[in-house]
Amino acid sequence: MSQPSVENYSTDPADLEAIRAHRDKEVAAGHRLEALPEDFHLLPGMKVPPILNSVEVLNSILLAIADIILKTGIDLHDLYAYFDDSRSFPLVQATICGSKKVRGDPIHCKPPLRTSHIQSLVDKATHTRKYDDLLFATIITCPFYGCHCTGELVMPNCKALCDWRKIIKHSMLRFDGGCAGYHLPYHKADPFHRGTEILFTAQEVGNPVQLLQNYATVGQVTWCQSCTVFA
Repeated sequence: MSQPSVENYSTDPADLEAIRAHRDKEVAAGHRLEALPEDFHLLPGMKVPPILNSVEVLNSILLAIADIILKTGIDLHDLYAYFDDSRSFPLVQATICGSKKVRGDPIHCKPPLRTSHIQSLVDKATHTRKYDDLLFATIITCPFYGCHCTGELVMPNCKALCDWRKIIKHSMLRFDGGCAGYHLPYHKADPFHRGTEILFTAQEVGNPVQLLQNYATVGQVTWCQSCTVFA
């Protein structure tokens, strides 16, 4: 098999000069350069990065080991001798990232919060009768039924991040008949701190109304030292 000329694979002078310079450097270093297979045709006038992009996609599909090939360049140098010179191009990097996602391991997500989880937290708080367990069950249950973020109920550990406009205070907690609720002073879709009224009704599993009533009764001692409800 005759070795094809590099001029058959690119017509851009800058590309040809880069290819020749790289091949001369490889030959001077004593490296053996393999020719491209005859049935692997490159479109005339194609730039260097798209050529490498096509080679990587072809190898990823045929060999099914793109994660190894694209990370180390193993076997690609036979098809594309100037792999290292072109892998930093954005198009090539995008192809590498896409191939890693296609050939990568499946994503294992944590299961969503369910009513059974809520009930287990409530049962534990009822059994231990500890303030921390009751606080945790309340903090998890209220956003679950109120459809807002859990982080909007608690204070950050870093004092520099604490904003009193976002804190739920004692005066914002209310009980009205068979309902309970509080004024949520801030959320991500409320940049002007207008606030949102959160109202809970009785539920069969993890009743937030009963939880807030129990928490308000048990938390009176702690509230004397803090003006926040969930602390």
